[in-house]
Amino acid sequence: MIHTNRQRARMCLLCLLLLMARPIKKARGERIKVMTYNVENLFDTMHDEGKNDYEFLPEGANEWTRERYLRKLRNVGEVISDVGGVGWPLLVGLVEVENEVVMDDLLHSTPLGARGYEYAITHSPDERGIDVALLYIKDLFCPDKIEEFQVKFPHSPNTHSRNILHVHGRLFNGVPLHVMVVHLPSRREGKRVSDLKRQDVVSQLQAKCDSILHHDPGASILVMGDFNTTPRDPITHIWAHPLASRRTAYRTDLMYDLTSLVPSGVIPGSYRYRGVWQQIDRIVASGSMLLPDNPITYLWESARSVMMRRWMQMDADGELSPKRTYGGHFYIGGVSDHLPVVAEFVLARKEEL
Repeated sequence: MIHTNRQRARMCLLCLLLLMARPIKKARGERIKVMTYNVENLFDTMHDEGKNDYEFLPEGANEWTRERYLRKLRNVGEVISDVGGVGWPLLVGLVEVENEVVMDDLLHSTPLGARGYEYAITHSPDERGIDVALLYIKDLFCPDKIEEFQVKFPHSPNTHSRNILHVHGRLFNGVPLHVMVVHLPSRREGKRVSDLKRQDVVSQLQAKCDSILHHDPGASILVMGDFNTTPRDPITHIWAHPLASRRTAYRTDLMYDLTSLVPSGVIPGSYRYRGVWQQIDRIVASGSMLLPDNPITYLWESARSVMMRRWMQMDADGELSPKRTYGGHFYIGGVSDHLPVVAEFVLARKEEL
């Protein structure tokens, strides 16, 4: 749902009026949740012209029926609701969604629509037709600029991948926030070839973030999604710096990976491959969001992967793993082979800004 300039202007004016009318009773210490989730091939049951989505049709190899599709939508909606707990996640970056039809169905067939979520989605040249999207609660976050950037691969100019989604808006306390949702290339072609492609995407992410910080030093920026690399991977390490400790003097002109420091006693990753947990779904923030006096501040060690319900789990090699939707073409019925990743932030009240 990429709005026209006139639609965005009307939408932003309405949002600002709502935000101004909304009573600000909450003091510093209020927490909001941000979530990213790879929902593993969330396709509708119809063919998109020019896209290789044939496996996910009723007559396709996966026998992707309306019943299976609706079940997956309900499961995704329930995961988002559960992650929020009492307070629903304010922002949700979704990876591997096919199109606006899927997003509309997600809102209309689950409680997400009634809660007041709206969305922005990319229109990527990806061969399979998958995109990234951002869900946001419209009375708590007001977008004023929604854009997408097509990823370029100098080493492989004929490669098509998922675009980068960039949404700029204001939180209900008036704080401006940049949000980007990404899905970097997978390792299907082998590590050496795919490393170059992921490096190309990271270079473009770095350029986008550097540009924002150059024009607005200390800007609050969140980048989230499936990086297909871990925080220790050199590809992203030079841009998304690892966290050290609370007392570290973090720089406002750099980006930091909130998922690089996993709290003890939690699941050590978002994706389990050949028995090894990997933190490839990640949330990266600008350094200003690590400073205690920033209007929006990261709640230390809150970033984590979450597996709440038993129906999200399956036994794989004697250990619990995310219950995926398919194993090959065999229907398992799970919601995703990834876990959702959540991080919490503390907001300043309006009077403090």
